[in-house]
Formats: sequence, structure tokens, C-alpha cells
Amino acid sequence: MLELPKVLALTVRRPTAPDAPAIAELIKAADIPDYGSFDTTADDVIEELSAVDLETDAWLLHAPDNELVAAAWIEGSGEGVSWRAWLTVRPEWRRRGIGTALARMVEKRAREHVPEAPDGSRVSLYGWVKGGSEPSTRWSEALGFAVIRRQLRMRIDMTEPPPAPLLPSGVAVRTYRLGLDDLATFDTVDEAFSDHWGHVPMDYDDWLRRIDLPTFDPSLWFVATHGEEIVGTSLCTATPGEGWVRSLGVRRNWRNRGLGLALLLHSFGVFWERGMPAVALGVDAENLTGATRLYEKAGMRVVERYDRVSKVLREGVDTAVRVIAR
Repeated sequence: MLELPKVLALTVRRPTAPDAPAIAELIKAADIPDYGSFDTTADDVIEELSAVDLETDAWLLHAPDNELVAAAWIEGSGEGVSWRAWLTVRPEWRRRGIGTALARMVEKRAREHVPEAPDGSRVSLYGWVKGGSEPSTRWSEALGFAVIRRQLRMRIDMTEPPPAPLLPSGVAVRTYRLGLDDLATFDTVDEAFSDHWGHVPMDYDDWLRRIDLPTFDPSLWFVATHGEEIVGTSLCTATPGEGWVRSLGVRRNWRNRGLGLALLLHSFGVFWERGMPAVALGVDAENLTGATRLYEKAGMRVVERYDRVSKVLREGVDTAVRVIAR
């Protein structure tokens, strides 16, 4: 039960796919004053919600005039050992206890999922707050969360076409083939990100659900191949006013050959040709594989910072990646 001050007279309900445009507008209303920009589309929301149990793990709050005031949901990964919380409140409705009530509801629901995780494993709930914001940090700490990591949003604003990518000998880059490259691409991404801090094993069925959405654009997914093997990926999407590199990864035995930079420059080139000279991505500020240095080399700069806050729901063996496997 969501406990809100009765004076607010808010209505709580579960979201459905048709709510995506209204949720995207809510996110825009919050992100512009918070960060000065926004990049979430209705299609992004549809993709997010596709991985959430909307009957039990998501909430929308409406004002008496039916204005969407706030939204929240949780999504699990790694067999339920890691739960990601997402919530936002319209700026003019803040400081009334709505965000706190949603955060407590999110945690309560995540705790109900704890028994689903493997016996003996640690289960955590995490989310993101504005980087370096004392009010946001104090708010999350009051709820029992601690800042454990920092995330960067990096961006390039191209004024001319990017340099041609220099690929390793025998490697080619092509677009993703839906229905043919699914498992090989999944395996490549899972291996590449298995060396990223906090990574937990991906679920292939979740992967398939996301690429089966009508909003999925395979023409912006690029794979590097050596013969028949996929050795690297740059999985991109278009957002309002800029391209977005969602997942850039290279298999372990293909690293340190310039392939990551080549895939990034290839992606820049496609966005340039589409009239989108601005391209952004998110990266762990202390990325274990040195990705931040790669992005700087490609001409990207830091434009936003986020703090990852986390709370342990059950102590146990930590199955998330903390160091690079050798």
C-alpha cells in the first residue's frame, strides 16, 4: 500500500503501454530543470516497461485533474540478486513526500522478491540520483541508501564528419541481422560486459523480448565480425536531438587492437550521415576496462554526472563483478 498524505488526493494505478508518451513527457518535465536536457522517448519507455511486471512492480500517480505526477518501477536482473529502481516526480509536486513514499514502496516490493534469488546470494536494490547534489544525497541516505559508484554521460558534438575507422586486419563491420545474429550478439555483449563493475549475468529471454518490440531499429545496431564470429558490438538508438550508443563492447581476446574505437567512429559516421552530429553514451566513471579514456580519445566530453545509490536487502555472497576476470 502506497502511503501518501491524504491532502494530496492522488490516484495510484498500474501503467500500461499506452501510458508511454505521458511517462516520457513526465521524464522530460523532470530532466530539463534537473539536467538541462532530456533524451527519453516514448519508445524508450515502452522498452523499459517491457522488462517490468506491470501488474506488481510499477506505479503511476495522477492528480485530481488527471495530470501524471509521478512514476516508479523496479526491474530485476542476475536471477533476482540485483534490482534497479527508477522513479521520478514532476518538479512542481516535489517536497510533499511523494518521492519518499514511492521509494519506500519500491523497496518493500523489492524485498518481496528477495526469496526468489539463489540461496546464500546477496540481494541489492539500486538507483541513480543527480551527481554531486547534496539534497539528493541526503534524501537517499535518509532512506538507507549509500553512494557506491559514479556514472558519466559523455557526448560529442561533431562539426565535421568523423575520421574513417581503422579496423583490425580481417575484421568488418555490418548491421545486425534480426533473427540470425540474436544469440551471437547476446553472447558477445554478455562477455564484453562481464568485466564491467556491478555486472550480473544477462538473461537471454529478456534480451529477446527487447529486440522483439516494434520500436527496435536494427539498422542502428552494428556488429564487428571476423569471419563468421561476432567479436564486437555497438548497439545504438536515436533519441531527441542526438544519437545514443547504448552498448559498446569487444570480446576479451579482441581488446587492445583498436576495435572499440573503430566501432565508435563507425557509429559516429552513421549518425553524421543521418543528420545527427551529437552522439552521447553513459559510462561508469571508474570503468574497469578503461572505456572512459577511449571515449575521450574519440572526442567525447563529460556533460552530466550521476551517483549510483545502493542498499543491501539481504546479506550473502556478492555475485556481481567487482574486478576484471583474468
